[in-house]
Amino acid sequence: MRTYKIQYGDTFSKIVQKTGISAYDLKNLNPQIKNINRIVIDQIVNLPDIITSISVPNKEKDFDITVEQLCGIVPKLTPVRANQIIGALNLAMREFSIDTSVRKTAFLAQIAHETGGFNWLCELGNNDYFKKYDGRKDLGNINPGDGARFKGRGFIQITGRTNYLNVGTFLKLDLLNNPNLAEDPGIAARIAGWFWSSRKLNELADKDDIVGITRRINGGLNGLVERKEYWMRAKNILG
Repeated sequence: MRTYKIQYGDTFSKIVQKTGISAYDLKNLNPQIKNINRIVIDQIVNLPDIITSISVPNKEKDFDITVEQLCGIVPKLTPVRANQIIGALNLAMREFSIDTSVRKTAFLAQIAHETGGFNWLCELGNNDYFKKYDGRKDLGNINPGDGARFKGRGFIQITGRTNYLNVGTFLKLDLLNNPNLAEDPGIAARIAGWFWSSRKLNELADKDDIVGITRRINGGLNGLVERKEYWMRAKNILG
């Protein structure tokens, strides 16, 4: 087993690029890294002796997207911001079998729109705005203030007490008492993956059905033009 000492300026994705292994393999070899967005200088990470003995990404499946590709899909995205989220997105896509070019294309196009080009992971508005969610039995909001407490968060925003409970149970996280955790990029990416998988969106992605995916995420076709623009750029870049 080889090792690597984290240096000043390193990010999770930079270590992936330096060492030549995938984000998935790097995370699996280093369970001590609890949050890939908060690595520590001089921390030692494990690397495989032979990279190909673990996995070899290929063009058709199980490849990690790069910062350059993500910035190409979202032209206004800065490399700094891309580096903050790239590792989390790659890990989540692997975990939830978003593992081919057409699936990644569809997934990235949708979450790019949902987050305003990866600018926010939390629904915008003040407490008065979120009162519209209070008392919504369909969302499980039973207590005063639940509207603001369980507002939309994540790359695909979950909203309401019930959704926080369901995804928290799946991820083994107490999101009911710690709803702000859903804004952490690593958790937000897994929430998006959970949503994607639970709504069987890979099946629609395999058919290039961007309209059907949009309906399942949005309940309508809000933002379809922009979603298609992201989708076309992702398709050109990822193949």
